[in-house]
Amino acid sequence: MKRNNQIHLLILFSLTLMLSSCESQIGTAVGAAFTNLLTGAGFRSSSGTEAYEALKNETLGQSGQTEFGGGCKSPDDALTVIGSKDSKNMSAIKDKICTCEAWGTCDSKSCSCQMLCPKNFNILNRSNTAMDDSTENSLSFTNSDSEFYSKYSDYTGFCWGHAVITQRFNRLAKFKPDEPRLGANDPIIRQRELKGIISKINNNEPVDISGYKNLKDFSTDPEVKELLEETVKKNWARNAMSTQGLHIVASGEPNPVDETKKLFDDLDFRVKHNQMPAVVVNDMNESSYAHTVLVSGTGTTDDGKRYLCIRDNNYSPERSYNCKNKMFLNADGSLNYSAWPYRKIGKIELSYTENSNTVEQINNLQSKCATDKGCNGLFN
Repeated sequence: MKRNNQIHLLILFSLTLMLSSCESQIGTAVGAAFTNLLTGAGFRSSSGTEAYEALKNETLGQSGQTEFGGGCKSPDDALTVIGSKDSKNMSAIKDKICTCEAWGTCDSKSCSCQMLCPKNFNILNRSNTAMDDSTENSLSFTNSDSEFYSKYSDYTGFCWGHAVITQRFNRLAKFKPDEPRLGANDPIIRQRELKGIISKINNNEPVDISGYKNLKDFSTDPEVKELLEETVKKNWARNAMSTQGLHIVASGEPNPVDETKKLFDDLDFRVKHNQMPAVVVNDMNESSYAHTVLVSGTGTTDDGKRYLCIRDNNYSPERSYNCKNKMFLNADGSLNYSAWPYRKIGKIELSYTENSNTVEQINNLQSKCATDKGCNGLFN
């Protein structure tokens, strides 16, 4: 019955939107709404949540345990043994020793495949960028980019799409600046390869991107930027026209205090395990004013007030870097966001695709790692 009500809500909202031109942001939303209705993509995946919780419980159960080949728990343990016999060459050995960790430099003969390509949250940090909110690791354009406004007269923002695409590149992409740029001598091949990369990113698949230093460099390329802006738009529509998207703009009533505290606990776990989760918030007094951001860190003030570090795509990466934007949890359960001095936050929710996307990315990254490290068929 609940699902039927949600479907009816989507239909009603979509029919209302059809009164507007399809050459607009609202028109884009209409198409996504009907696609979500037909495919069921606008609903939270219960199987994705169950799989995520299983990974989380396994991680919590293994807390404090570390494995390392040869009876050593870490490279430092191995070095201690070696150093006791050859202290003069200690520094030289340390410089050359390989790393036995997710995506480490060891091969499958020196380190177990379970360590190199684990099916857990460590695999998300493929290029040490999963939790990097620097300018270099960000899209070159913000949600407030002038080109968006010039294309859509009714533009109100593609924040959800911007957050999701940024997160996917940070987890899935490996940039190889020393290799030849994609299709450098053939524009047709280049366009096909660029579209292929973005298609894989949208499917939560890992990608190698040659000829670019980082995400900023890649997205600064005019041809790439145009493609990325289009996929940001489509991802916004797909998420905004979900049951969560429609639900959150319907009411600015804050979450119960216990629910908000539980969410902060969950977000704290996620940022400590190579995830930069997306959350959706709205204005208490103007619920249709909703925004999606990434949580890049957590902390507690000297007087015991908890906060989230917010990577806000409405602003330049420099403004968000190193926790410049904070969202505070007050004793009464209310929230204050430093970038919204004149607004009161109503609802805050984890993005409805966060769990299913994360699980799918972990599976795809492990497969990629197994191929790269020669671990196919070697897992227990």
